[in-house]
This record gives sequence, structure tokens and C-alpha cells, in this order.
Amino acid sequence: MRTGLLLILFAVTINIFSQEYFNTRFYFDGPTMPEGALNALEIDDGYIITGNTDWWNKMSMAKISLEGEVIWTKNWGELESEWWNSRYNSFISHFNSYYTIGSKNTWYNSIRHVETLLTKYDNNFDTVWTSVYGKKQSPYDSSFITRSFTGIENGFAVTGTLEIYYEKNGMPNSILNSFDTRSSNNTLSVNGEFYEHEPFLLKMDSLGNVLWEQNFPNSSFHRQSNSIIQTSDGGYALGGYRWVYLNEKGDPIVIKTDSLGNKEWELSLGGPYQDGTAIVCNSQDGNIVVASHYDVDSLFFGKYMSRIQLTKIDLSGNILWNKLFADKASYFSLKNVRQDSSGGYIISGATQFGTGPNEPNGMGYILRVSAEGDSLWYRKYAVLWGQDSRNSLYDAIPTSDGGFLGAGGCSSIPPDTGNQDAWVIKIDSMGCTSISDCWVGEPEWKWITTEEGNKIMVYPNPAQNWFTIKLNNKKSNNDKITIEIYDLYGRKVNETEMPNGENNIRYYVSNWNRGIYFVRVKSGNIVLGSVKMVLE
Repeated sequence: MRTGLLLILFAVTINIFSQEYFNTRFYFDGPTMPEGALNALEIDDGYIITGNTDWWNKMSMAKISLEGEVIWTKNWGELESEWWNSRYNSFISHFNSYYTIGSKNTWYNSIRHVETLLTKYDNNFDTVWTSVYGKKQSPYDSSFITRSFTGIENGFAVTGTLEIYYEKNGMPNSILNSFDTRSSNNTLSVNGEFYEHEPFLLKMDSLGNVLWEQNFPNSSFHRQSNSIIQTSDGGYALGGYRWVYLNEKGDPIVIKTDSLGNKEWELSLGGPYQDGTAIVCNSQDGNIVVASHYDVDSLFFGKYMSRIQLTKIDLSGNILWNKLFADKASYFSLKNVRQDSSGGYIISGATQFGTGPNEPNGMGYILRVSAEGDSLWYRKYAVLWGQDSRNSLYDAIPTSDGGFLGAGGCSSIPPDTGNQDAWVIKIDSMGCTSISDCWVGEPEWKWITTEEGNKIMVYPNPAQNWFTIKLNNKKSNNDKITIEIYDLYGRKVNETEMPNGENNIRYYVSNWNRGIYFVRVKSGNIVLGSVKMVLE
């Protein structure tokens, strides 16, 4: 364990100086079209970003160089229907080609009909074919609102929400009576029309033909599925959400199936309030990791204080650990979770109503967590800094240089200019936006390189129960040498003055949270230097 952490720290030291950094706002289809980025994929000479444009009625794609420049953009759609890429892990490389999953939405007499839309692209990212699946017979009463997919042997596994529509006029009395007599939890009534929602799972072959379909109805809740993985036993795990219409309660859920889509178990990870959808990810040891936002407090109906929840589950549905991260914030949304190159996890999302000084209304965030579920760092980001502007990250991927790429969108409010645009940001392995600008979440301050002769040593590093901070010179009676220690959220956890005649201080930290800390040494108001430290 100690050797592994030392290797990670060494890699961080090397990689941070060979990174590309950029923070780019761009558009897919012109500066007047509301749009945003959803998913990202690294290729040899840059990144491919997928999203939606034209009020999210067209599918979009862009190539971004390794330096953050837009190389090209492409858009797809139809005049008679709306096409959109799905939100969660909807862009993959598979069978030496590239694929997106999304939905095609067509309106028939004010009733929407949504179909699954699987598209294959060649190495130039031109369309090879598109496969559409849905209930095509009149009266178009079922919609496949597709959310995510994963590549499997000989094909794809696709998930989303089946929205079933019932028109009250002309509905058989037997069905109407069933709505009158059973609980109304699972039926949404709008203007005399009824909707039910249930997760679906499709298996498709390599050409997009559906081999089988499984649905998961429930008489007590509306339910949706938003993410999918193939599990280490050959089955599938769906991450979703359940709720009761006009009720303040909702829960993230996980549905586990076998290789044929037969349900094995279902698990709710919710609390007393609304919470958010479950997003699933494989763990390095063959288990399931689930991310969601978890509401810890209710301010009033529809507004909650939330934190990030990460849960590890075995293939039998037993919870191995469950942890909460970040300070609670209102409208704390979680958009995606991915495994990073070290076996840990990268979680991306957005906060609303800025909680720090000079923060815009909404900021994107990225949280990095170790394979054991310990927080490594948490950062918030923006490309628009106007007080009322919003920034959101829908995806974050590990990159080959050891850093990360975030993709999302931004909405400008004056004094910021423009419209609702796509956004990508490249950061290093510590989540920093540049070598000279590595901030920790407080009012921003710069890391200052230690002056010649001012050497700082922290040992052992990584530490467990204690560590020592040592300077190369002893403190004189006229010096005021102060040591400040910050956690990854920018909170000062300790401040100590070096005793006269001494050049080291030992800290006993067995009761401190495990993770990365930043040590800053000051002489009066002058920063002499800083060191990263790990508690394992």
C-alpha cells in the first residue's frame, strides 16, 4: 500500500509539469443556438466531444486538439423529429469503431413518441449507419427514452425509461377502473392522460438489431434507468431513480440482472428526501460502485441541501461501504462517475447558488476518490464568472498524460456575453488548472516556489499516525514562522507557530481524515513554500 502511494506521488510530480491546460468555451452550430457537451473520448491527436445543439434538438460532435482548439464540428438531425445524444456514457469506442446512443423524438397530435437511436461512425466520425428501435404501431403509445449503453461481446446493452401513454378518452373501462382502484403513485395524470415509467434493458447485436427486451414495472413508483454496466459475472447493473408523483420523496436505485436481463435483485440507496439518480461504474475488483447526490437537509419543498454519495456493492447486493463527500450545498447535482487509471473514481457534476466569494451562480465540480473510497481532491471550476452565470460538468475522463478532461456547458447572464454553449476544461492529476494556479477552494492564493535555501521536508510521506515538518534553518527569536495545513476542500485544519530555537514540529494525526493535505510555511506574510502530504 505504501509503495503504491509513493509511486502515485512520484507520478504526480512528473506529470504535473508535462500537462496541457485549457479552459475552452465553444459552440457546435453557431453562437445563437443553446447547446452543451455531454461526453468525451480521447483519441491519438485530441478529444472527441459529443453533445446537443439547436435547443437540444440535434446531435452534435466536435474534435478538440490536445491544446484545446476546436478542429471541426458536426451536427445531425431531421426537420420532422428531434434527435439528441443521451446524457450518461452515451459515446464509446467499440469494435474498432465509434458509437453514440440517443433518442429520436417525433410528435403525433401532441403526443410524443420517442425511439432508441444507435449510430455508428467511421474513423473520420462520419455516419456509417443509424438504427432506430421503438413501438411503431398506432397509437404510438410507448416511448423508449434512452439514457445509456455499454459495449459487450458481439453487440451492445442499452438502457433507459419506457414511458407508457394512456389516453383517457376511449380507454377500456377495465383499465380506467384499475387506475381508479389502485394507488396513484405509479401513474402520472396530465390533462386526462396517464403516463407510467419503467426501466428497460435492450440487447442489440453489432448492427443495432434488438435481440431481446426486458422491462421492469413496479406498481408503487415511477421508475427510470439512466446508466448501465456489464458486471464481472456477465450480467448487468442498471442505475436509476424511483419517485412518487407530487411527493417530496425519491431514491436512487440499482437493478441487477443476469446475462439475459432477468432481474436478480433491486436496491434503494435513498434517504428521507428526494436525492438523485444512481450512476453505476465497475470497480477494479469486480464489484459495483454507485454515485448519486444525497439530500441531507430540506430547506423547503423542492429545495434541498445535498452531498455526493458513493457506495460500493457486491454482486449479491450487499453494501460494502457507503460514504458522503463535499460540504452540503443546495441544488448539488451529480452527472457522471468513471473509473480512473489508478482504480479510483472521478465524479463530475454541478453546484448551484455559489457558496464561495466571487463564485458564479453555478459551478462545475470534479471529485477524485481512491479505490478504497477515500477523498483525494475536490475542485470547482468555471469558464464564465459573472455572478448569475452557470457552469456545469456532465463528464470527466482520465487522459493519457495523467490528467483529466471535463466536458459540459455554460449559460451566460450579463455581464457575461453569448448564449448557452459547450465547455471543455483540461486539468492535471491534482485537479489544478495550471502549474502556477493550484488552488484549494478558499479565496484563491498562489503556490510560491520555495526560495533558494528555504527547504521544507515532510516525513514520513505518506504518513499514518504522525508526521514531522522540518525546515533547514532554526527559528530565531525575531522570526515568526507559521505552518498552515489545508485539506482538499480548502479548509484550514491546523495552524502552528514554530517554537524559538527549533526547526521541526511533529504532528500526531491518527484521528485525521485520510487523504491529501497541503502544508504551507510562512514567514510573517511571506510564503516560503508548500508541500503536498498524504495520510494513508
